[in-house]
Amino acid sequence: MNTEKRRIFSLFCAILTILNVFSSFIPSTAYALEKNDHILLADKGNCGTFLARDGEQIKTVYVMYEGEDGEEYPAYCTEPSFQGVGSWDITYGDYVIKGKIANDRLWRVVTNGYPYKSLSRYGVVSDREQFFATKQAVYRSLDDASLEYEVLNPEGANILEAIKELYNIGLNGTDTYKEPELTVTPQTSETTVDERNPQYKSQVFKVTGNCEFDSYEVVFDLSKLPAGTRITDVNGADQTTFNSNEDFKVMIPINENEASSFNLSVKAMLKSMPVYYAESENVRMQTYLIATNAYEEATAKVAVTLNKTVANITINKKDSVSGRGLANASFEVNKVDGQIIGTFVTDNNGQVVVPVNEAGYYKITEVEAPEGYLLSEINEQIINVQFNIENEVTFLNDKKAGLEIVKIDKDTGEALPNARYRVTKTDGTVIGEYTTNNVGKINIQDLMPDWYEVQEIS
Repeated sequence: MNTEKRRIFSLFCAILTILNVFSSFIPSTAYALEKNDHILLADKGNCGTFLARDGEQIKTVYVMYEGEDGEEYPAYCTEPSFQGVGSWDITYGDYVIKGKIANDRLWRVVTNGYPYKSLSRYGVVSDREQFFATKQAVYRSLDDASLEYEVLNPEGANILEAIKELYNIGLNGTDTYKEPELTVTPQTSETTVDERNPQYKSQVFKVTGNCEFDSYEVVFDLSKLPAGTRITDVNGADQTTFNSNEDFKVMIPINENEASSFNLSVKAMLKSMPVYYAESENVRMQTYLIATNAYEEATAKVAVTLNKTVANITINKKDSVSGRGLANASFEVNKVDGQIIGTFVTDNNGQVVVPVNEAGYYKITEVEAPEGYLLSEINEQIINVQFNIENEVTFLNDKKAGLEIVKIDKDTGEALPNARYRVTKTDGTVIGEYTTNNVGKINIQDLMPDWYEVQEIS
């Protein structure tokens, strides 16, 4: 085909390509590229003359495409002997993304070059010079040919240093591409009453990634969460976007006290530096390594388990004089609306802890005093139970009455043993008959306060 026919054919192909792009190009919904996306590669002119090889000046076409973010990104051909954008008068090319490259060596070369990292550290300043250096490093990584170039100018000397360094990184480096991944880790095993806001239950979560990221967002559907649920920082301030080093907290009102669970999502842009490869439908056209935005979106789901919250009522039973705790006192605990909670007995320390899972008013009634003690003068108390505070009541008990009978000689004052007495209540109830001991005394314990009659019967 002569030159004029080739030009006409190339122009025709370019027009068809442009028409095809406008009719079939489907924008990616993600910030980065997706498999089967179409991109339009464009010849942006020559990068410049910097190096020669085997006696011939190297001419490198600056091939770019416009990403969905409106930025331009480079494409590096992998088959120099094939026709491509910038050769045979082809100024545009419709290419289809086939996936991410699996060659770690090439990935290291491209992601340490343009546009992922600046090559200005080698004195390579302009974008076109950086493209030139990265492309030559790709070629040498593909063919492992000599790195001997003829330097044509000072810029070329800097570019050659960059080529050698990129080639070495690709060959000897150890970094590999990682699919971006987020991990959300609960910092507590379950929701608990929030220390700062006791009207809420809360749970704290930490977000980490396998690649660098600056921030993340907590995503949720309020209609699927318990009423009044809030997403906050660890101090309880409402927010849904956090720096990567910040934890987030889920807060649920205490009045939502039914056991349940729900899901939240976390998303972030991770600096995974993906590199894609793209092909043309024309099998005779070059394939390309496609650079793109350094960040990819990753998401992770986390389940929040909402457990019933428990508040405790601590009942204390004490001797009214000494303050000593009294064991084996029995108490009934009921809600004031009549709901029965149960009967509870104090331990050896004179205490019993009663767990309840609802806030509100509770009635505590002493139903049996410890042996040797009277029921408390006030044997019923009502307490307003709240979460995350000390809910405590104390009952004081007096010892039962004691009666001492002393028998002595009226003249000498000498104690008289073996005298018998009958003790009755004034209503006639007999308490018992008793005999004075060798010191002339009778001690009767655990009498209820009342009037008693003491009668000597022997």
